[in-house]
Amino acid sequence: MSVHDALRTAIAFEQSAQAFYRELADQVHPEARPLLLDLADEERKHAKLLEDISTAERLSYTLSQQYKIPPTQPRLDEYIHLRKLSAGASEDEILDYVESRERIAFEHYGYLAELTPPGPLQQLFAFLREEERRHESEIQSRWSATFNVY
Repeated sequence: MSVHDALRTAIAFEQSAQAFYRELADQVHPEARPLLLDLADEERKHAKLLEDISTAERLSYTLSQQYKIPPTQPRLDEYIHLRKLSAGASEDEILDYVESRERIAFEHYGYLAELTPPGPLQQLFAFLREEERRHESEIQSRWSATFNVY
């Protein structure tokens, strides 16, 4: 897998996450909507960062380099194709799925950061790894605060 392929996959994942969170925001309890809309906006920003670096002239040589395929790749690919949650999905089912999306993104960006030589691309993957870790933590705390009331 080339670095360019890894970036294209990451962009597709972030775009998929944005669409998923926007769609899910219309289906969940109104108290959970702000969290999902915030996540959708953050995923949009992540996709933009990845798109920008994938077209950076100064990285053209790096983009053609080859990576060992991360062990997280198959699971990440599964999450690119949006899973439809049933209309009657419980808050726990939604939470499990959302957390698992963020967890695989965290793990995947962690692998990419390890595989990438020092420089702007490695810094971006490390940044995204921490963003996904933060998302998972926010999801757990905000979801808990929202649904412990009910």
